[in-house]
Amino acid sequence: MTPEEARAHIIIRYPLLAKHEHDDARMVSAIASSDLREEWRDIAVRWRLGPDGTPGVGIEQYPPASAEDFEAALTLLVGVRRALDNAEARLLDSAKDRKMTWPQIARTQGLNSAQGAQQRRKRLPEATDLIDPDRRVGGR
Repeated sequence: MTPEEARAHIIIRYPLLAKHEHDDARMVSAIASSDLREEWRDIAVRWRLGPDGTPGVGIEQYPPASAEDFEAALTLLVGVRRALDNAEARLLDSAKDRKMTWPQIARTQGLNSAQGAQQRRKRLPEATDLIDPDRRVGGR
């Protein structure tokens, strides 16, 4: 399944997500929350606006997410993860440019050691081509 097919599948099954068709993270989150207790499910999936525009009027029940729904969400998750990894790499590189230490970075990421933060950065994609060199304030 391609990302385009995945988006189309989710929108067909959950029409209220059509307004979020370019927000893969929102679609993934909606499917991921489909098995949660009813009161915690994503409101965009469970409710629609009533004729007067009031939220919560006219409950629109959707079936539980199917295997195909999860396949679609997992397909989109690849792109969401890639975008987050790129954002994290840029943040870490910029933080180092601004003289944050690895122990400081480790604390912000909930890691136990500076070495853990450094290893995490090494596993992320290289971000030098993503950062505007004119905005850099220091060397790495």
